[in-house]
Amino acid sequence: MDLSQFLERVTPPEIQKTVQRSTTKTTVPAYPREYLADLTPWLRIDEEIKELLDPHLNHFSRRFLRAAEVIEDKIDTKSICANESEVVTLGCIVYEDPTLAILREVFSIRCDFTNHRATNNIGDPDRVFFTFNDETTRDRSRAKFLMEYKTPWALRMPTNIITYFNRKRGDQSDKVVKAISQLYGYMTFNNLMHGGLCNYEVLYLLRRTGDTGLQISRPFLYSQRGIEGPIAALTYICHYSATEETFHYSPVERGPPGIHTFVLDDLEVEGTWDEDIKVPWANMKLRLLCPVSKNIATVMSGEVVPRQRRRFRYQKKAFFKVYDITQPSNLEAADAEINA
Repeated sequence: MDLSQFLERVTPPEIQKTVQRSTTKTTVPAYPREYLADLTPWLRIDEEIKELLDPHLNHFSRRFLRAAEVIEDKIDTKSICANESEVVTLGCIVYEDPTLAILREVFSIRCDFTNHRATNNIGDPDRVFFTFNDETTRDRSRAKFLMEYKTPWALRMPTNIITYFNRKRGDQSDKVVKAISQLYGYMTFNNLMHGGLCNYEVLYLLRRTGDTGLQISRPFLYSQRGIEGPIAALTYICHYSATEETFHYSPVERGPPGIHTFVLDDLEVEGTWDEDIKVPWANMKLRLLCPVSKNIATVMSGEVVPRQRRRFRYQKKAFFKVYDITQPSNLEAADAEINA
């Protein structure tokens, strides 16, 4: 069986919904909403998928036939779902298993999916894609890509998810807004570029851009086959994450849009303190919010807060005087105030 036949043969079934038994906690967005800009379209993703897979569609392997038969056997007993946990299990079979077969057989990538506990740093995404660090050990990489699953009856995808989200983004009770915010939170906290949102019937791929941008793909429907379907899309994003790049800095360290955040690793901090006061500057960062007045120096309101992932609790409002020391006279004025 070649790759094109494999992509056509693996057929995600329609879910047979049985008595609903919810096992899912209420979704709490993993990250403050003010950091996420409007959704924008991921325009060239179909071309990118085609560029990756087209040259390999004639790749022949007996493993494809065996993998397809195993997947079909599993589908027979797993397509009856009552809750999110069972939908995740079915998604693992019909989306993840064929993706892994392609990545291993065609691209020789040693990789797997698992739950978040094995490879993830922060958060609780449903599934995490990772690679093995070398050819001989089972040492795992950090998370490369995250998948968040919902049931199709709990998360009904709108016809135009971009327009819908951008219009509803302030409504934290909306399930689509909460689901995208939740996935975005997992991605940012773990410094990841890519994520996937799937209610089994529809798969969306998301890509972080710039400071707070988030692009979203077209919907990949479970009924689509071949190079246009969700298996091809998932193969593409996992291949990219394994071979190109996954890191994208978190805006947590930078603060919301319009806020300047300074980490104090490389700064020389001078001040006058009582003898019994020790200031743990290494655990802190400065957030400058907005200007209060401006002359030779700009006076800005802000706060001193703990750095991310530090076991240190502190938050204090503050005012900062910021000098443009590219001018010698301003540097002299700053030195005079510090030494006063």
